[in-house]
Amino acid sequence: MKILTPILILFSAFFGIACNNNSSKFNKEGWCRTDNLQAHPHRAKMLNDLLKNNTLKGLTISQLIDKLGNPDFNTPSDSNKIYYNIITEYGLDIDPVYSKNLIFTYSPDSIITNFMIDEPLSK
Repeated sequence: MKILTPILILFSAFFGIACNNNSSKFNKEGWCRTDNLQAHPHRAKMLNDLLKNNTLKGLTISQLIDKLGNPDFNTPSDSNKIYYNIITEYGLDIDPVYSKNLIFTYSPDSIITNFMIDEPLSK
């Protein structure tokens, strides 16, 4: 019995860590949800599932918007990129100290040709 107790404790700890991996399945409602503290609090947890389990290349821009909602910002009209903010963290003032964006590139005929994760401000 003395050996069984530490094994059960280790198993319980491992199971708890494995179940709490801070990721969740993508769904449009959660992706688009906002709150007062963070613009999109669920996107970071959904990002891996979105990229792994959804075909994004080859979609038209309107199909992408149907799937993800409106982008957070577009580049100037002479560019071919749209952005979805995943997370932005602020320090003690209004300047961001960390940001992460999902950037889609599209062709002249509005087909998604590529996407990337951009973290210009890193932790």
